[in-house]
Amino acid sequence: ADSFNTVIDYCGGFCGSFVLDAGTYLYNPYVIAGFHLAGAFKEEIPVDASAWGGICVVYTSDEGISLRLGMGNEVNESISFALPSALLPISKNPNQKCLSWDDFAPPGWALDAPSGKEASEKLVSIEFHFEEETGTSGSFNIIRVTKNL
Repeated sequence: ADSFNTVIDYCGGFCGSFVLDAGTYLYNPYVIAGFHLAGAFKEEIPVDASAWGGICVVYTSDEGISLRLGMGNEVNESISFALPSALLPISKNPNQKCLSWDDFAPPGWALDAPSGKEASEKLVSIEFHFEEETGTSGSFNIIRVTKNL
């Protein structure tokens, strides 16, 4: 029941669309799409992915994507969600972007947040984060995610 097989068959990847609305919040609205690397639905099992060297993503997107390395809710919350991230630019046609773990950095405001290399050693999820002003809409298709060897 929790499978995305139908979506993957339809899109040739993991696709979706969004319309952002901040409602009563004072910050820019966002939406996150992603997946866990191990375990069943809702399990958070850390994986040492450091030997991968990083990741390559083939994607399309109407908006820029902040590609983030999640370390599980408990760790993410303890660092105020200052997850190491890298930018995937807008791409209307399928584009491959390969990133080393060193390409992922925490936000500039974060003190003592883990680097991409540190996060890769206890990686739980890969997240595609869209954050823009209210009224922004777009669509995306994550066609393939692989190791960057």
